[in-house]
Amino acid sequence: MRWSRKWWLVSGAGAAIVIAALAWITVVVLGLERAELSARSDAAHQEALRLALWRMDSWLVPHLAREGSRPSADYESLTPAAQAYTAELSPIEAGQVLTPSPLLDSPSPYIEIHFQVDAAGQITSPQAPSGRCGELLAGDMLPSAKIEANAARLGQVASMVTPEVLGCAPMTTPAAPEPLQLADNRDTQSQRNYIEAQKRKQTAQMANSNIVSQPQADTDTAPAVGPFVSLWVDDELMFLRSVADGNERVYQGFLADWPALRTALLGEIDDLLPEALLEPIRDATVDDESFDIGLRLATLPVSLVAPAPASTPAGLTPARLTLTLTWLAVLAGIVAVAGSLRASVAFGRTRNRFASAVTHELRTPLTTFRMYTEMLASGMVTDEEKRREYLKTLEEESARLSALVENVLGYARLEEGRRRPNRQTVSLDTLVERLSPPLRRRAEAGGMTLEVSDAHDAAGLDTDVDAVGQILFNLVDNACKYAGENGQRTIDLTVSVDNGSARFDMQDHGTGIPPTLATAVFSPFVRGEHADDPSPGLGLGLSLSRGLARELGGELELIPKNGDGACFRLALPLS
Repeated sequence: MRWSRKWWLVSGAGAAIVIAALAWITVVVLGLERAELSARSDAAHQEALRLALWRMDSWLVPHLAREGSRPSADYESLTPAAQAYTAELSPIEAGQVLTPSPLLDSPSPYIEIHFQVDAAGQITSPQAPSGRCGELLAGDMLPSAKIEANAARLGQVASMVTPEVLGCAPMTTPAAPEPLQLADNRDTQSQRNYIEAQKRKQTAQMANSNIVSQPQADTDTAPAVGPFVSLWVDDELMFLRSVADGNERVYQGFLADWPALRTALLGEIDDLLPEALLEPIRDATVDDESFDIGLRLATLPVSLVAPAPASTPAGLTPARLTLTLTWLAVLAGIVAVAGSLRASVAFGRTRNRFASAVTHELRTPLTTFRMYTEMLASGMVTDEEKRREYLKTLEEESARLSALVENVLGYARLEEGRRRPNRQTVSLDTLVERLSPPLRRRAEAGGMTLEVSDAHDAAGLDTDVDAVGQILFNLVDNACKYAGENGQRTIDLTVSVDNGSARFDMQDHGTGIPPTLATAVFSPFVRGEHADDPSPGLGLGLSLSRGLARELGGELELIPKNGDGACFRLALPLS
């Protein structure tokens, strides 16, 4: 129908608009949620990076401070004692007493070897003594195998210490820490980064310098010791400082065990950044002006690399839960509206079919009534035989109208739940005996013959006899209308008892009902393939009959038959 199509189009357009708007809202809300989670994740990650850098620098400062405060004389295998006395407590002239260097015992597990480059370019190590000094120190203090291994390692260091490398350790005097200045008052995050990096840098300068309690016998003759600088040389982490003693300049330093040092540093931040890495910065030293304060350690030319955690939320977040419930509510509303619209359209069609069927069914008998009553009342029919024929026709039409009205009223009461069964206990034989005469008369009126096969069972039923009679009458009426065209004008009613129920099988021998219409024939106002035939009827018989059967606790169903008419089975429970 045109109006139903119009309403479907309007409803579909409205649903599309609602879904499009909700989809846009969903995209916006999820985008905002991702942005917020990303910002939170980035802030937490930056905080973890700052804390990790602080931990590593704080752990490394004492180690570097110990090396930075070490006197330059410790880089000799035997160092002169600052003050010594004989057994008689007589002072010994300075330089006459030599003691083993504290570096012989490898004081740190993170340092491989200490070395010194003199003014002539010769490289030595207190841990690899040679000549007479080596003979004196070899033994329990420094095994010969260890001396040989240190000497081999010293040879490798000698190949790495070039004039360019030594130039990275200028002779400088440690300056007082610079006052902290804010890089940009408008960027609070940049201020914090800058302050923290400056603090770490100043701490590293103090750790690398030799200003920490280095004994000086005479400030005029004491050598001037510069701070340590760290740099990468051939994949090795080296620390260098220059020492000026009068007009001579020597260089001192040590080679770090980078794998062990890296493992120790990462162990300090394993709980914060378990997947972090430390990458060497080979093109800069800690004191370079181009040093990036972002993710670099203040004490080493090393950069902290830590992947940012995924910001995509897992599970059902509050925003996702709200959107899910909203989508479910909207979809449920659309389905409800569609169902209501479909029910309204179906109701409209059913109402139209009902009006059309009632109009068709009432027009013919009313026309007959009006015509025959006018003819009889005006005396136009004088023949007594004709008068009896007209009166017989009026009687049949009145019975037809009565059945029509009864079906309509019965269906209405059944739909509204106003019908109350008039139950009584009756035997199966008695029930069949009471209902057979009106059924046979309806069959004879339709030119058919009803054959009743009774089970002769005295089982009792607690049922509504009139309702059962109306069900069977409708089945016989349908058989008379649609099954008499096949030539065999017999209707078989078989009554039996099976599994605690009484069965009434109504079998005709017409064309039958196609499987595609097996369910539709029980719908109200549906007449199957005979919807346009001239046979009287509203299409309520089977729908009303099934409703009555279920009201009595039974069932009415169509039994499939292979081309031998239609068979309807009414099953009612026994008492």
